[in-house]
Amino acid sequence: MYKIHLPFPEWYIVLDKEIIIAGVGVIENDFHNRKDLTPNVCAVYVEPLYRNQGIAGKMLK
Repeated sequence: MYKIHLPFPEWYIVLDKEIIIAGVGVIENDFHNRKDLTPNVCAVYVEPLYRNQGIAGKMLK
């Protein structure tokens, strides 16, 4: 088994022109003991006016 060190944390945002409308974080561990389950998605957020348009799903892909 190979251990690959990835550069965490990483943060991604979605813009509508110059306005941040959504974001998601990728971190190494989200407060659990399973160190083999990495990376972890955290802090998924979409502004209320932009919800129900599939934006979060696209970010997670």
